[in-house]
Amino acid sequence: MNKRPYTKFFIQEHLQEPYQNGGIGYTDAERILEGEHYQPLFLPCHFSFSLLSKIRRLFYILRIFILLPSDSIVVFLLPQYATMNRWLVSLLGWRRSIKRVALLGDINGIKHNDPALLQKELNAYRQYDYLIVHNQWMKDWVLQQIPEASCVVINFFDFLAEPNDQPGIQGHTVAYAGNLQEGLFLNRLGDLQLVNPSILFRVYGQPYTDQMAAQPNLEYMGTSEPYALPKKLKASYGLVWYGDSLDEVSGNIGPYLSIISPHKASLYLLCGIPLIVPEHTALAGLVQQYKLGIAISNLHSIQSAIDSITSQEYASICNNVRTIATSVSTGQGFRLALHKIENHYSACAQ
Repeated sequence: MNKRPYTKFFIQEHLQEPYQNGGIGYTDAERILEGEHYQPLFLPCHFSFSLLSKIRRLFYILRIFILLPSDSIVVFLLPQYATMNRWLVSLLGWRRSIKRVALLGDINGIKHNDPALLQKELNAYRQYDYLIVHNQWMKDWVLQQIPEASCVVINFFDFLAEPNDQPGIQGHTVAYAGNLQEGLFLNRLGDLQLVNPSILFRVYGQPYTDQMAAQPNLEYMGTSEPYALPKKLKASYGLVWYGDSLDEVSGNIGPYLSIISPHKASLYLLCGIPLIVPEHTALAGLVQQYKLGIAISNLHSIQSAIDSITSQEYASICNNVRTIATSVSTGQGFRLALHKIENHYSACAQ
């Protein structure tokens, strides 16, 4: 069987912009694509919304449609917000020798509990020849909606920062980092103190509120440049939790966690510390599979869960964390997913 030659491209949207919050994951994905010799396609006048700019972008996508070599692979990062990018995906469908690949960064219809938006997203997913998804749980969900989909799993989002090579130190300090608006439970941490007297939460990020400052078991550590944070964050565990409740992950994010691998988990892995995650989530499944930490049903039980870990178990978990951190810090998750797709495509008969 002959190998099919192909050329590789990606739609560049993030490398030219300052990263914000979760946007660093998309920036790293584009850096990995460049490292794998995918050629960027950058629509002109990216920051302009004038009529002339829109016309220039329209002519650019028509040019791509006409001139893109046959047997090309084109990678898109989802969600796609730009209308012209969505048009390009549809246009390329008319050239059957070109394969369209999508990395599912977020599924906003689930994230925001918007069924109409979710249906639009599912219709968009059907246009792609390959979908790169977070984990097996997201793959199973996609296949329930689109049985004919071809999915490849990454497990954890890559985070192209240097990992902390210092071993984790067992204790009762728990880090929480990121967009603090997603963790309004931080405003109520003092309620945990009676049954969790040894736990100290070290919080990194913004916005830091007066309510958070009033919590006696919260130590605010400020903000840091994301790529430097793995070397600066100091704690024994990293907490993945969302919403305003200490009893459960609340709000729309609860159902969403059943299928996603939050970027926050990759940060803690780079820090070299075990994870504390909500039970009955995809992340809890990964933590169990790779033995990376603890799954809890509520925050009231956090100290008892930590105290159940022996020093030998903690050291073993940290070793497992460092193994995954090496993969995350070098982009192996996304890189290997791309290789699987390329190998499948190139093995097809001409």
